[in-house]
Amino acid sequence: TMEREDGSWLLGAGVTFAQLGRTHFRALREAALSVGGPAIRNVGTIGGNIVTASPAGDGCVALLAMKADVELTSQARGSRWLPLADFFIEYRKTALADDELVTRIRLPHNPNTRWYKIGKRGAVNISIVCAAIARNPDGRFGVAFGCAGPVPMTAPKTESLLTGETLTPELIEQVAEMVATEVSPIDDHRSSAEYRRAMCKTLTRRLLTDLASADGRGDADV
Repeated sequence: TMEREDGSWLLGAGVTFAQLGRTHFRALREAALSVGGPAIRNVGTIGGNIVTASPAGDGCVALLAMKADVELTSQARGSRWLPLADFFIEYRKTALADDELVTRIRLPHNPNTRWYKIGKRGAVNISIVCAAIARNPDGRFGVAFGCAGPVPMTAPKTESLLTGETLTPELIEQVAEMVATEVSPIDDHRSSAEYRRAMCKTLTRRLLTDLASADGRGDADV
């Protein structure tokens, strides 16, 4: 399920990527449609994407940029909310206790978001690197990457540099350089760390430039 509550949206952990492919959240929609093929999207869920804790978790990257919170529920102890950024601890390790399940995800009502993924083919496509940027209703920016570290990650220094500022070409270039100091990619069989670091800069520049252009047109996140 997906429902509105006050100034937020709540997603059930069992919402599928096919369902997310119809959401009004641009980054989450585009991330969902990049996952596997139609058969996988029909059964794969956002909750599963989160608990897998893969560095290449496309849905996780979009949610991180939007400053999502995740609800963890224990039959014995009830529920607790945790920022998704605090959920990922290290490679394939999360804050989920042995007796807990991920039950819901909470998102801000109306973020302005962008997303892009670089991979080697169009289907069943594991990211070489992916990026999401969101400007949330409270003015905070979120900047997140996949395959740029041991977990899906945010770039806090970059976010601080952006928040409250006008997206000028000069600022966008400064931010792209900052990103390169925050990501920590590795070499593997899909790509080199050097290429991934360069693409994090390129995608940041591309997504922020598109967001700045949309500001001039008054475009919504659609």
